[in-house]
Amino acid sequence: MTPKRKLRGNAINNRKRRLLNQIFATSFAITVLLLILLGGLSNTYTTGVLERQAHKADTMYLKHTADTIDKQLFDIQVNVMQLLSTPLFNSEFEQPLHTGQEETVLLTQQITPLLSAFLLNNKYIEDLSLYLQGVGMISSSYGLNRVEFIRDRELLDEQLRQPMQSRWYNGIFSYRVTTETKSGVTLINKFPYNRSEPLFGLMLASIDSKTLKAALGSSTLFDDQFLLILNDNGSLIANSKDSSLPTSLVEAIHKATDHKSQAQLTYDGKKYFISSVISDHTKWKYVDVIPQAGLNRESRGIVIMTAALIGVLLLLAAIASFLGSRRIYRPIDKLLTMMDNGEDTVTATNDIDYALSRWEQMQSSEKQLRSTTAKLQEKQKQHIPLLRETVLLQLLQGHYQHYSEAELRKLLSRYELPLSSVTAVFAIAFDRPDGHTGKFRVYDKDLILFAMKNIVEDLLRASSFSGIASQLPSDTLVVVVWPKEIGVSQSQQNQLLFQEADEFAEQIRSFCETYLQMPVTIGVGGGTEFAKELPMLYDQASLALDSRILRGRNQVLHPNKALSSAGRYPIELESRYEHALKTGNREDAEMMLFEFADYLRGLAGTAESVLTFYTQLLAATMRTAYDVKFEGVEQLGDNEPFIIIRRLKSMDELNEWFIEQWIAPITDYIRNHTEADYTQMVEQAITFIRAEFKRDISLNDCADHCGVSTSHFTRQFRRLTGLSFLDYVTQYRIDKAKELLRETDLPIAVISEAVGYQRVNFMRVFKKLEGITPNQYRQQ
Repeated sequence: MTPKRKLRGNAINNRKRRLLNQIFATSFAITVLLLILLGGLSNTYTTGVLERQAHKADTMYLKHTADTIDKQLFDIQVNVMQLLSTPLFNSEFEQPLHTGQEETVLLTQQITPLLSAFLLNNKYIEDLSLYLQGVGMISSSYGLNRVEFIRDRELLDEQLRQPMQSRWYNGIFSYRVTTETKSGVTLINKFPYNRSEPLFGLMLASIDSKTLKAALGSSTLFDDQFLLILNDNGSLIANSKDSSLPTSLVEAIHKATDHKSQAQLTYDGKKYFISSVISDHTKWKYVDVIPQAGLNRESRGIVIMTAALIGVLLLLAAIASFLGSRRIYRPIDKLLTMMDNGEDTVTATNDIDYALSRWEQMQSSEKQLRSTTAKLQEKQKQHIPLLRETVLLQLLQGHYQHYSEAELRKLLSRYELPLSSVTAVFAIAFDRPDGHTGKFRVYDKDLILFAMKNIVEDLLRASSFSGIASQLPSDTLVVVVWPKEIGVSQSQQNQLLFQEADEFAEQIRSFCETYLQMPVTIGVGGGTEFAKELPMLYDQASLALDSRILRGRNQVLHPNKALSSAGRYPIELESRYEHALKTGNREDAEMMLFEFADYLRGLAGTAESVLTFYTQLLAATMRTAYDVKFEGVEQLGDNEPFIIIRRLKSMDELNEWFIEQWIAPITDYIRNHTEADYTQMVEQAITFIRAEFKRDISLNDCADHCGVSTSHFTRQFRRLTGLSFLDYVTQYRIDKAKELLRETDLPIAVISEAVGYQRVNFMRVFKKLEGITPNQYRQQ
């Protein structure tokens, strides 16, 4: 071998050795970093999984406990309302109460058996009492306690002034001075039930905290674990520990779980893991508190196993990196041998430099290819506007989620879409105008969207934003905007420009509304630095736009982060709504409808949940219309009410439709028929009075004759005649007596018997009404 060839061979071997070592060092370093990262992530993930599983188990247990207690409390509330609806409470308290000894004792004897019987059938209740303002407390356990013996008299009177008909109170009222102080909750119901005035008192159902503690059960998974119940003000209702909890700890737990179902708390140097659930019925907070040390002990074994596994993997990684580096280098060695081309001189220190030098020889051949590519790109630019809209729609719909960030940037750059600095996404929709008038008909959808798109493009040219607008198949216009000039970091840029983008959205809405003369609503999605997040922004804008059914139309709407699940359907409001319809009370029916709407706004649910609740209310309305035999039910709602209800875009439209199409016709129909029935009943009563006035007839006799209750008869008779039953009978008898005094010479005694009086009573009543005696009247 010649010295020159030997020198060249040594240089080549040195180049290969250096490159092989670099490949090995790089691959092994990457492997070490990945294993360390994997170990840290594994530990973090394990701890997180353990906490999530603990939270999930706690949530299920707390939810089950809350549902169990809520069911008991709801059953108690329903049973108490049913008790207050019994004939005794409805009839006994129609007139003002008398506080005499005899009346009070009689009332106590009537009520106490009902309270005791109710208490026997509701083991969850410790005591059931009836508080009569100004009279006293009738208790199933303690009997009658006069006003002067009730320790919480002022607090009870204050509860009577509260606006709610039925509510849970955190505490137990003391009925006697000698009563032992207890803790718990009390169901307070005003009565008479479902009536604002006059109110006579309260029905109190007391539940001891020990009963709630027993319902909580116990958990033995961790030492020092305990459960507790807090009301909406953070006051402690019950806890599962045998000892009481410090007030500061209860306040810290309430603060930590405010608006969060999972939290961590450090108290008195000790860390706790906390899970909480809010009751749907009582809004009480059920909390499970677990010491953090107990959870950490569960994960220590996993940490040790992970560290040992990483050590073994590092050893295997070193072997694999060495073998892999040699295998990876084989095609490189073969390629460089081919590129060597038998040259006698070495001009590079390693294989990479050598490959680069050889690569320069190929650059000239690329120039022609680049020229051809430029020509093709020029043709492509002619179709850019249409292609931009197509790419934007596909991007918003998530068609490019499988692209890497680099691939997506390259695609967007090709179509001149600088979407890596998006400030906002707008979803724009128009609605049916009030009064069904406007510059366009709602059916001219394509023309309306075209006009809106032109308005947006004109405003973009005059603003500080660039953007692109595109029409969606759902009759919605979507607009993506970004700043014309990019400053500092994108996150700071978004913070500075988002308010300006919000003002720009209001400008678009105002111009579109003015030109189209119909309501225009815009949903806004926030900014992003990553093009892959555009589908999320579009979803935010769409959700904000759909929320106009709750929050109102003809405005700019942002995503509502407080949206929750639909919640419990308000069956009690539906019942009161049906009752108002059946009685023909339009004001009450409309009030219940508005309370129903306010309840849905309070839930902050989704648009679909609102439509679901209104659909259920519509079914109840139609059921009521059939129950009262409303003759026009087949013509209401254009015969397709369940389809029409989904075309309405706001709760105001829904309420207006319910009032015009259902409430007004049904209540008018019932009032017309009911008024005729009342008039016929009073005429029947008057005929009975005029036929039987000579004998001793009573209110009960007349009510029985008409087939109605005395209270109902009294109310309707006074409303239509202007007189009570007794006043009407008295006036009719005196009128008959005056007729006999004028037209006959019969003695006074005979006349008094003829009109149903004894002589002494007749003289007294006649003088009271006429101001003179019967003889003086005859002489006149």
